[in-house]
Amino acid sequence: DRVGIGTATPMNILQVNNGGGDGDDGIMIVSTDTTTSAGNLLGGIGFDTVDGNVPSSITEASAYIAAYAAENHAATDKGGDLVFGTTTINDDDDTTSHEWIRIKDDGKVGINHATPQHTLDVSGVANFVNGVRSSGLMVANTGIELHVNTPATTSNKLYNVGGVLYFNG
Repeated sequence: DRVGIGTATPMNILQVNNGGGDGDDGIMIVSTDTTTSAGNLLGGIGFDTVDGNVPSSITEASAYIAAYAAENHAATDKGGDLVFGTTTINDDDDTTSHEWIRIKDDGKVGINHATPQHTLDVSGVANFVNGVRSSGLMVANTGIELHVNTPATTSNKLYNVGGVLYFNG
């Protein structure tokens, strides 16, 4: 069966039509917790199969998108974080998935890093296939390896030697 909201002829299992205006612009997932604290799960979407157990929580799904409160919520405080997670190969059912990307309430993005302190924090090795352009790039000597492959037509190149980032250009 197909379900249509705002349409009598849904083209997929669930179709929601909207007018794009206030109160008519999409789907809302709303927590009914009246004492929402920082870190509380607000809701999300989980993706999984019926092979094995169907997860009882979105954070146990094979892949998920979730929202968390970034602060205690009230009429004047609604900060939130957006999280993307997956399970890895050979993870069992009924196991909490792994958070891989977090977009914080202040716009900072963490990849494999749940508490980013900069515009982009990556925990691990980053590989930029088509190069990096920046008006000011600083990397501390922390043992993080930054590999940058720039196109052959680019005269400015970044080199990482012994944990220190050098700019030649």
